[in-house]
Order: sequence, then structure tokens, then C-alpha cells
Amino acid sequence: MKYLLTLLFSLSCLLPVHAAMEISQKYTSVEDALGKTFAIVNESEGKALFGSDAQNLGYDDYQTAFSDANSGYQFKLEKSSVSGGYLLRLMTPDGSEYSIWGSPGYLNSQPANQQCCFILGLNSQNGQDMKNGAVWEIDYADGKGFSLNNVATGRFLHDASPAKYDDPVYFQFCTLKDNDPNIVLHDTIDISGNNTSSSYVTYDKALSIPEGKTTDVLMARYCYFSSKVTGTGVLNLRAGGERSYLGTAKGAAWPDWSGFSGEVHIYPYPENSSSAGFYGMVLAHGGKSFSAENIEDGIKSGKVNNSMENNRVTLHKGATLCCEANTSGAGFRIGELQTEAGSSIIGYMKKNTRAAQFIVGCLNTDATLAGTIAPPDYSDTHPVGIIKEGTGTYRLTANNNYLSGALRVLGGRVLVMNDRAETESKKLRGALGAKANDEDAIAFVFEAGELGGTGSIGGTVDNYGILEPGDDTIGTLTLKNYAAVKDANLYVRPDSKLRFKIASREEYDQLLVDGTVKYFNIAQDFTTSDKMPVIQLVLADNASVKVGDEFPVLKAKSKTSKADEWHFELQKPEHYTWKIVEHEENGEYQVWLRVESLEDQQGGDDDPNDHPDDGEQMGAFYDDGIDEATDFTTLREYATKNGKRIGTAISMWKNDLTNASLGETQEVGSQFNMLVAENEMKFDALQPNQGEFNYWAADNLVSFAQNHNMSVRGHCLAWHSQLPTWVSSDGKKNDKNWSREQALKILENHINQVMAHFKGKVTEWDVVNECPDDDQTTVRTNPDGYDLRKESVWTRAIGEGFIDSAFVYAHRADPDAKLYLNDYGVELQGKAKSVAFYNLALRLKQSGIPIDGVGLQCHFSVGDVDSVKLAATFEKFAEIGLNCIVTELDMGISSTSEEDLLEQARNYRMITDIMLNSANSPHMVIWGLKDNNSWREASSPLLYNAGLGRKPAWYAVRSALRHRTLGNETPIDAILSIPVEENVFYDMQGRRVEHPTKGLYIVNGKKAMR
Repeated sequence: MKYLLTLLFSLSCLLPVHAAMEISQKYTSVEDALGKTFAIVNESEGKALFGSDAQNLGYDDYQTAFSDANSGYQFKLEKSSVSGGYLLRLMTPDGSEYSIWGSPGYLNSQPANQQCCFILGLNSQNGQDMKNGAVWEIDYADGKGFSLNNVATGRFLHDASPAKYDDPVYFQFCTLKDNDPNIVLHDTIDISGNNTSSSYVTYDKALSIPEGKTTDVLMARYCYFSSKVTGTGVLNLRAGGERSYLGTAKGAAWPDWSGFSGEVHIYPYPENSSSAGFYGMVLAHGGKSFSAENIEDGIKSGKVNNSMENNRVTLHKGATLCCEANTSGAGFRIGELQTEAGSSIIGYMKKNTRAAQFIVGCLNTDATLAGTIAPPDYSDTHPVGIIKEGTGTYRLTANNNYLSGALRVLGGRVLVMNDRAETESKKLRGALGAKANDEDAIAFVFEAGELGGTGSIGGTVDNYGILEPGDDTIGTLTLKNYAAVKDANLYVRPDSKLRFKIASREEYDQLLVDGTVKYFNIAQDFTTSDKMPVIQLVLADNASVKVGDEFPVLKAKSKTSKADEWHFELQKPEHYTWKIVEHEENGEYQVWLRVESLEDQQGGDDDPNDHPDDGEQMGAFYDDGIDEATDFTTLREYATKNGKRIGTAISMWKNDLTNASLGETQEVGSQFNMLVAENEMKFDALQPNQGEFNYWAADNLVSFAQNHNMSVRGHCLAWHSQLPTWVSSDGKKNDKNWSREQALKILENHINQVMAHFKGKVTEWDVVNECPDDDQTTVRTNPDGYDLRKESVWTRAIGEGFIDSAFVYAHRADPDAKLYLNDYGVELQGKAKSVAFYNLALRLKQSGIPIDGVGLQCHFSVGDVDSVKLAATFEKFAEIGLNCIVTELDMGISSTSEEDLLEQARNYRMITDIMLNSANSPHMVIWGLKDNNSWREASSPLLYNAGLGRKPAWYAVRSALRHRTLGNETPIDAILSIPVEENVFYDMQGRRVEHPTKGLYIVNGKKAMR
């Protein structure tokens, strides 16, 4: 078995050739060494004991002994049950216990002329302790080291030979360090150094930390620590200055800690460098973009740094937690995060607009964030946020935080527990801070979340869930900005609940809002609702109240509404009869709870906002009596009968459509009646150099479509990705410094040339692709709003007008072509981006821009699809006169088990049904033919497997198309009157057919296709 070497050492003074290695700690007494893991070194000879094979012990120089991961075994000193001696227990290179054939191994002493060996438990060797192997008398001599005397023989160990010497030789029991990053260490990994940006050090050797063990990583000012870590022990990360990366160069990848569930402690390491700006751990973004409005998707699809999601992490005083981030933002998931006072979370490590979100709580434990959470210089444009998930309670205790990226409470509780009096006296920001615009929320409390505490929040709170002042006791929660003269508002939603505990006339929860209480009739899923927010009343044990008592539980400056008039409803109290009394006078709004009777209230709803259960799921196939083995009808035939088109996307370099003998070519031509170029019609493919167009590959695809009576849709004219470098180095930057006029001219010329070339051949185009930003938090308080993707050369050079112009240019170039706005993540109602996408399309439509419809990419995985919400999207666009089509459908699965394949099929069938049911949806396109040609190959997302075999998903799509065809053509009840005769064909009206042609028949009492 191969082990990782985790304890390495050498003495530079004795072995100058190995000067990089040195002893970091020597034990100077038996008591100090007892129970510890260490190497045994003979300093005078520069050699060490090590495991040369499965049983025999070696003795060689340090480099030989400990550079081989198969060797390098360590030892642990144990007290023997035999009086007056010790055992030397064999340990693996990573410090865990080693066994031979399932039993413990110990250092033994064989008779003369035989090497020392490792002994199994319960073996009898040379008359020594039968249970544990050799017993040693171990003595320490000052300045010399430890001697090993065999209790049974009275002889000393000199090297790997048997203990046969009369005179002692001395060994060091020691832990060591090695500055060579190519070798794995155990107790201490030292990659420290006061480096510069041009002298990074990298450490990436796998590391195992067993239970009860601790590994310290001493990090450099500029270093990359990207080791795979396993085990359940403790990992101490000591940040030696800024740029102590947890990941690879420039944050390109984060380390794999999926097998590590131990504790992680992050400490400052100022001893490494006194000149560092801060002592921070920089987390890698891994090239992934994360949006706070798409948390679930980000976690499921691997867009979140999950290296520490199984760990309890503590950020200690003086240490900083920061990150690399994409221009679109980054997310970091941590199982439990504790921060000490004096620590800081700053988000992106540089002072710019890149967002960072820390998702905490999935271990369902309690934690305290006592350190400061704020971007550098408290920048308003540098978003750093906390997303709380799980069932635990998190307490925020710092007085001057600024969650510029907001707090989002998805689950469990968050309690703001800062010192309100000190916050007020020193004019600080409080536990959360406040956005620059006081209309923007600093905290979102979602339906499964709760926000409370006895401290202060300096900004606006948007509540879909529960607000409950107090901690585990009664208290007052304050929304007030002590740092600036700005309101701190409270937005209440249809499912919003305010919970107050009452003990007596003098002791009750209060919520003080130094701003407006505003009702929005838009629920968490962006649907409008006429529900009213609820007040929940909780009576403390032994509460003392009487009839007529009034409790001012809520105070604010005013009350307003985004919709019509509104009021709080009182959830039926557990005891007594209560009444809500609202006061609005003298510039103040108050809500009082009044005791009406000591009789328990009769009637009323326990929860006015109960939700109905979901409906039953349908299967993958329709039970229409058709035998699949006898149905040879193609997908395109059924689609045509339904007045629809079924399409696929093809890349010519993956599927050579010019080769008619290929099975793929034949399948594309026979099964589909629409074709899309996956890459051949994108900007970089068609105009690789300015003014030079190359249509060869795209023309071949169009010719194939024409020869097979297929329509062609074009993808795409204006997109920030797959642009040639002459336009932009990465599609995001305007690093060619185009003026607005120049950029518009480039766009216009490209659209004119391309559409003129394909006029009459390509029936529709994705004109603008993926232009809204992923994070559309703006629509929570501006239902008509949307934010565009900032990182696009078109947005940077032209502004929003590039969208309008692209559609106008396209319509002028080919007035007969249908023009679409296309995007991902917009398919399901209830998501912020879906709302924003609709708002943008509506704005274009109302502005007279020639847009015919929208494309929903539908890059799904099983479990993503809510058929009700997807169907609602089609209906929503139908209401404003726009087509809605599925443009890039694929459906990822985690395995190709029968269960997953059937679930994939069910999802394909649901989406096909929705397309068929929607009059404004003329077709749908599958994004690729075979799994192994998909851009999501690892998730097997398409209708055909790598061998061109039809998967259950293929049959599910055909089942949906056929079912609709049967419903359109045939009164199925007529089947019941048709006689059962073997191999005799009857048409659907019950007439016998002697010479059946292609179509639907009844054969042997069952429907069959010929």
C-alpha cells in the first residue's frame, strides 16, 4: 500500500547537500515524547530509521529514507504494560496508526545477524512481550538524546540491526520541517517566506490528517496551497501576509477537501513578514461566476467554491478572509464559520466592484460572527455578503459591519447582537450597515429564514420570512442608521411574519424602525398576492397580562404601500383574545397589541398563509397502447402533424453532415426538421478578421438542411462570448477602445453581411444572446426593472442601446426573418432573472423594436424543472404577443442508472408537452445529438448516447409528440369496438384494411404504427 510521506527531515549542518531540511522540534524528555508521533534520527551519522518494506526496518540517510512515499514510517512512544519500559508503535507517514495484516506494528529486535523488524500483535518474538513486541528502556541524556535498550536482552540499538551492543548510541526523537514543496510534511508544512508577486511558492501534495492530529501550514506572503486534504483532524492555516491563496495560481481552481471533515483554523502569521498589508486567506473562485439570486443553482451546478463546506472554520483575531472573484461575482460555501473579534471578512481582495458571497451554515450548527464584515474602505461598490443556510443560529456581534452585498437569510436564524448603545454613541454602522441608497435592502429574510436580535441594523430590511426581536429572551431590535442621516426601512411581503413575545406590561418584544414600513404585494416567487402580512403573538411562560393592556410592539415613521391599502393580520393567539390596533399620527406609525378578553379566541386561522400541496408527478411515457417496437414514425413526422418543429444543434467538426454514410448524419436528417449551428454562425466563426467573412462550414450545414427539408435558425448575431480578438480580447473588455459610433458600425456591418448572405435560407435568428446580468436583485423592489450584463464589450462601448440597434439592423437586413432575444436561467417563473428578462422583452416590444419572441435555453438537470412555472413563462410571453421557444434544451443526470435515465425522460416529456400546449411556441431545439458531443458530456444530457443509441428520453419526446397526434386525429373510444384478430389491420374507425400503408392501426387489439 502506498502512503503519503508527511514527516520529513534532515540536518543541514551534517548533510550540507540537503541544506533545505532541518529539525523543527526535538523532544528533551521521555514525558514530552510520550504519546507523540516522531521520527528517530541518529544525528552523528545523519541517518534515520525508516520502513524499507512491509516488515523489515531500514536505516539510511534522511533523503533516501524520507523522499520515498512508500517508506518514511514514524513512531509513537507508548507506556508498556511490562514494568519499566516503553513500546515504539509504528505509524504511517501521515501520522495515522499502521498495521500489518490488520494488527498493530511495533519496533522489534530479532536475534543477532537479523535486522530489526516490525512485529504483529500476539506474536512471540525472541521471548519478549508476547502482546506488543519488543519492550525498550528509553533514557534521555542531556545534549545527547535518547538511548534504546532492549528490556529482554539488556542490549542497545545502534541502527537497524538487532539490539546487540553493550554501549548506547543516541537518537533524536523529533518533528522536522522541509522547505522543499515537492515533499509532503505532516505536523508542520512550512512554505513561509516574505515573497513578492514574482516569487510565489506552490504546495500541492495530498495531505491526510487523522482524528486527533493537527497539521500547521505556515504560509508565505505570496503562496498557493492547493493540497487535496482528507481526514478528520485539525488543519491550521497561518496566513503569512496578503496573497496566501487557498487554491491554485490566480484563484483558477480550489482544492479538493471533499474527504476532509475536520476543523479549520485560520490565523494571522505576522512572524513571516512585518510589512504585509494584511494577513489574509485568499479563496479561489475557480473560474466560476456566482449570483446571489441563483444560490441553489450555483451550489448544484458547482459554481460555488465548496472546499470548506464540510468543515467548521474559525477565523482568528488578526486574520482576514478574502477571495479572488470573477467580474460577475463569486460564491464560497463554508459548513460553519466562526469569526473572532479583531478578524475581518473583506470579500474581493482588491478595491473594485467584484462581488463575493459567503454561504454559511449547511452543517446546521450555531456560530458567532464577531469579526468585522466590510469591504476595503467600506466601499459602496465592493459587494461582500453573507448568505445564511441550514437550521442553526448565527449571531453577528460587531458594531461597524457593512454587508455591502447584503445579508440573505435562507434558513435558520440570524441574530444581530451588536452593542446598540455603543453603536449610537460612536455613530457606527451596526451589525449590517446600510446601502448607499436607503431604498436598497441590506438584509433579505426569505420564507424559511428568521432575523432577530437585540442590536441595531443600519439599513433597510426586506422580509418574506420571520422578524422576531430579542435573542432567546425578550428584547428590542432597532432599524436605525447611526452613521448617516438615512432611513432604515422595513419592507413586508404577503408571507411576512412579525413575531413578538410578551411577558408583562413592562416586558415585551419591540421592533423600532427609523423609516417606513412598506407593503409590497409581490411574494418571494415574484407572483402578486392579496395576502396581508401577519403578526404572531407568543406569550411567555407565566405571562402576566390583563384585559385592556396594550403593547406597542412596532414603531416607525410612516406606513406606505406599493399596491393598495393594507393591514397586518393577527394570527390566532394560543391564549386569550387579542386585537391589532394601528396608529398613524404626528409623523409616527405604531402597531399595538391589545388584550380584549382572557377567554381564548374563537375561530380564525392558525396560519393565514398556508400553501397547498404540490400535485402528483406524471410518468415519462403516455400509456397510449402503442407498442414502441412497432412504431417507426420519426420525431419530425409527429412534430409536423402537430404543426411544430423539433430541432437539434450540430457542430460540423463533431458531426460531419457532408458525409452521408455516417449514422449521425442519417439520424439528423431523418428525425429532425430544424437545424441550428452550435458554433458555425457565431461572430468569431463568420468574421475571424475584420471585414473577412468565412461561410464555408455554415453553408455546408445550411445545404444539408435544405436537402432534407429542414428549417434553419441562426445563432447568434450579438453576444459577448466567442467574439474574435480583433473586437475584444475576451468579449468583456473594450480593450480596443472602440467609440460608441465605431462599435455600432462593427455590429451593423456584421449583421448586414451575415443576414444578407443567409437571407431566405435562415428563417429566424437569436439576435441578442445572454445580455441580462445573472444577479437581478433589483427586481425585488423595482418590479419593472432589469440590470444588463456589465462585462460585455457591447454594453461597455455602446450601452443598452446595442440591443435595440441589433434588432433594428437585423430587421432591415431581412424583414422576413423572425427575431429572438435568447438567454439562460430565465425559464422558470419565481426567479429574479426571469422577471428581468420579461421586463427587458416587454420594454423592447413596447418601444416598437422589431422583436418576434424570446428563446429559453433550458440547460437543465433533473430536479430543476417545475412544469407549472415553466408553462407560466410561455403564457406570460403569449400575453404580450411574443413567441416563446425552447432553444438549447439538454437535461443533465448524475448517472446513467435506469432510475436517472427514466427521470431524465420524464423531464424531457414535460417540456415537450409544454411546447405542444403553447400556441406561441412553434418549436423546440435539443442542444446536440449525442451525449459525447455535448458541451455537458459528463452529465449525459441528450437524447442519444455515445453509440447513437436512443435513450428513454428520445422515446419520451416521441411519446409526447405521438400522444398529441393521437388526440388530434382519433376518437380513442372507437378502439373498444374493434375485434381482436391476429395480424389483421383495422383503421381507427374499425374498418378492416387489406393493404395498410404508413399510419396508425389497431392490430391484435392494440394501437400500432406502421
